[in-house]
Amino acid sequence: MLRVLLWGMGKEYNTNINSIKYFETTNQFEVIGVISSENHSFRQLDGYRVYNDTELNLIDYDYIIVMSEKYFKDIQHNLITRKVDKKKIISYKVLLLPGVKFEHYIRLFQNCPTIISNNCWGGIVYNTLGMECISPFKNLFLEDSDYLKLLDNLELYLKNDLIFSSYGRDVHSGAVYPIMKLMDIHIHFNHSTSIEDAVRDWNRRVKKVNYENLFIEMYTESKENAKLFANNKFTKKICFVPFETDNKYMLQLHLQGKQKEFWETVNKNGSLGNGSYAYDLVELLLGKYNKRYDENIL
Repeated sequence: MLRVLLWGMGKEYNTNINSIKYFETTNQFEVIGVISSENHSFRQLDGYRVYNDTELNLIDYDYIIVMSEKYFKDIQHNLITRKVDKKKIISYKVLLLPGVKFEHYIRLFQNCPTIISNNCWGGIVYNTLGMECISPFKNLFLEDSDYLKLLDNLELYLKNDLIFSSYGRDVHSGAVYPIMKLMDIHIHFNHSTSIEDAVRDWNRRVKKVNYENLFIEMYTESKENAKLFANNKFTKKICFVPFETDNKYMLQLHLQGKQKEFWETVNKNGSLGNGSYAYDLVELLLGKYNKRYDENIL
């Protein structure tokens, strides 16, 4: 069984203690202790041994689960400077994933794919899973025709530079944003405040793309475009659609609650927001394309 060390005993620890106990009782991992950079007079907490961070090198563990969102990057940096393998440092967010199998999460974590998406879904998923974003397709969107064209020759497009085209206006917030041209397609950086921000973030992230491990996502309300996507050359992919389908590479989603537009339910399912989880994110990215949750156990 995998041996995990919990780093931190603040808000995220207290909020998720029941989830931690669940993973233990279902034999998914064994908690061998809780560790903190602060000195504590007590040596036991919820049945776990409490360590000081000076004892880290004396502890035999497989993974460290960082029980903090606000300070995750600081703690991660601190651990890496102390020669802890980055691949052993994971976010507490794994505890929030409904029905997740810890072993499968670790498999995905150790070989995290570059997510190519035509909207914000990819960036949202990285955040939901507590994994590093290794894709330039974050905080932006592409029209269906441009996205399908990009997928036909992805590597060629990503080798070229962005060129400013024009400004657009977000129909919901009214914010003005840059539209950049990449060869003959346009990318809408609707979450960027300037051309410089869009180019900097794109260039930084495009260097992280792993062409050997891609997962391709699209959402569309067009049956024709969904079919074109399903027939492209990629094998690890999913297209979210609002209509019934039996295609392996398509998954129907339904509007929920007060949602009025299809992109809302796509993004909410990616973030597990408002109880939206029609599919298992981890299993989906591992290649089990239509892995839906069993509604009887949620």
